[in-house]
Amino acid sequence: MIQRMQTLFLFLIVIVATAGLFMNLYTAEGTSHIVLENNNITLISSILSTLALVGIFMFGNRRLQIKLCYGLMLLSIVYGVFIGIDYSKYSTNFNMMLFGFPTIAFILAFLAQHFIKKDLKLVESADRLR
Repeated sequence: MIQRMQTLFLFLIVIVATAGLFMNLYTAEGTSHIVLENNNITLISSILSTLALVGIFMFGNRRLQIKLCYGLMLLSIVYGVFIGIDYSKYSTNFNMMLFGFPTIAFILAFLAQHFIKKDLKLVESADRLR
C-alpha cells in the first residue's frame, strides 16, 4: 500500500487539507481569525481530508479509487470557491496563501488518479498474460 505513488499523493492531500484548517483566514482589528472559525471552509476541508484518507485504504478497488480522485478534484474546486467567497467579504485583510491549498489539493488528486490509472493498466496487462 505505501509503496504506491498514489498513496503518497493522497496522504499529502490529507496533510494539505488539515494544514489549511489552522491558517489565518483574515485579520480584523488586530485579531487573527483562523479557518476553523468558518463553518463552510472547515466542513469542506474536513471532508476533503477524510475522503483522501479513505482513498488510501481503498487500494484493492482501483476503479472506485479513480472515481474518488475525481470527487476530490471537484471538492478542491468547491473548496477554492468558498475561499473566494470569503475573500470577497474580507478582501482588505485576507490571507492570500489560502488560495494555494485548494490548488495544491487539486494537483495532488490529479496526480493520484493518473498513477492509479497507470497501476490499473499494469494490472490489466498482467491479466492478459495469464
